Amino acid sequence: MRALAVVLALTGCDAADDGDDGAAEGGGKADDTDPSTFACKNVQGITLEALAQIDDPIATFLIKRGEGCPADYRAMVEKLRAVDPEGCEEGRDMTTRIVSDDARIDPNPDNFRTVTTRACGSRGNEAMFWTLLGVRAGEDIGKRTFVEMMALDRNTGLYDYWVFNGNRFTFQGNSLQAAANTISCGGCHRDGGVLMKELDEPWIHWESDGNLLPGADALFTAHGPMFGIRGDGRELEKLVRQGNDAALAARIEQQRNPKVGTVQALLRPLFCAEQINLDTAGTALESAVNEIPADALVDPRFGVARGVAIDAAEYEAAIAAAGQTVPGIAGRTDTEFKMVFPERAGFDVAYVEALVTSGIVDEDFALDVLAVDFTRPLFSDARCDLLAMAPSYGTPAPDASDAKIVAEATPTALREAFVASLTASNPAEGTAAAELLAHLSTPDDGPAHQADVDAFLEACSTRPSRELVDDVLRTTHLNRERVRTTTSLIEHREQMPSTTLQVAATAHLDPTSCELVE
Repeated sequence: MRALAVVLALTGCDAADDGDDGAAEGGGKADDTDPSTFACKNVQGITLEALAQIDDPIATFLIKRGEGCPADYRAMVEKLRAVDPEGCEEGRDMTTRIVSDDARIDPNPDNFRTVTTRACGSRGNEAMFWTLLGVRAGEDIGKRTFVEMMALDRNTGLYDYWVFNGNRFTFQGNSLQAAANTISCGGCHRDGGVLMKELDEPWIHWESDGNLLPGADALFTAHGPMFGIRGDGRELEKLVRQGNDAALAARIEQQRNPKVGTVQALLRPLFCAEQINLDTAGTALESAVNEIPADALVDPRFGVARGVAIDAAEYEAAIAAAGQTVPGIAGRTDTEFKMVFPERAGFDVAYVEALVTSGIVDEDFALDVLAVDFTRPLFSDARCDLLAMAPSYGTPAPDASDAKIVAEATPTALREAFVASLTASNPAEGTAAAELLAHLSTPDDGPAHQADVDAFLEACSTRPSRELVDDVLRTTHLNRERVRTTTSLIEHREQMPSTTLQVAATAHLDPTSCELVE
């Protein structure tokens, strides 16, 4: 499923408020590298000389070409239509989707947001996204002077993050900087990709498959020329996945290069949760919860198709006993698609797949890592801490005395380096380090890991329904609170329910019995 209840959040990217752009005439492609011809010269966060090397649609069409800088959103749209008309039909050149965390459950919804794309020429829709926050039917959005944007750079394959603020553009940085959390956009775009928090059906707070948002019709009636055609969560998910596949491929290529990358950064999404998505147990509006989804229990890499069946009445009784409410919405005990839970992000899942298909790690290595503390598929500090055992790039000693050096990232080199490093640490029995060492020292043990997962799920399925639900609510509560308190991803409190449960931070489901361990 998609991740949060929500949107492509480009929020977390801050820009300065004032300043005027000088006007200059822009020409064709030859002018894109000559700063003296740029239409916008007061660009923040980057020198004009560095800007000349950027080739994303925002830099190219809104900043470099044309005459003068847009003063507001209407001027921005008009400039795109004038400077970038190839293959586009006005009125159908843009696609806009509307998302709201409260439109279906609040009599007075107030947080409609939009995500717009524009595909012209030969580029795809995933090449440029922008978002407007707090959109209302009664305003003239053409007068908006704050827009958050991101676009794929053809030179690097990475996303560039931009803010348009009062007729000035500010460059926030790129995917690598966001993933390294060295720019403000990294607070939301933690993996350096496109953020759509609900990355799968039913796209909780988006329109999709007849699940229209109350109020969205009025927004399109009021702002049609500024929105273009109407999209939904289903088609946006495809674009997000396409864009993230492009960004992660470029990121992997940079991090596998010993001259500029590090092994820890290259492998991080395998060991640690970089991004978070939100999923739900409910599959239709206000439908009963009849199972605990597999992704709430184990990593999707293990390929478990079905969750664990539960009694719907037991779920309702359990959330009542847990004091569950939807913050800010009187009388609500659950979101419109029930049982929202944070899950391992689609970006991280796709990244691990790319590590395997790129020949950096093999499937056995990936499962060896993911099988550590596997009942915590999202937030496992124990598994994430093992990344410290990763080697560095360099020239290995002829006698292999320095286990933490590899010439390049290959399955054999990485396995041998981790085994040597873990062995040298002399891990205590029962620790995550000892578990990973045992896994890596046993060739072709993927089927054994799968058998452990299957046995765990079987133990879950044989537990009394109410006991299982109570325990899963406790682990879900921990994950929700961790997302709320350690990330910038929950912009609105209605996105996830809250409970009054008191749960130890170490609580998790036992891998053998499926019972809660604190």
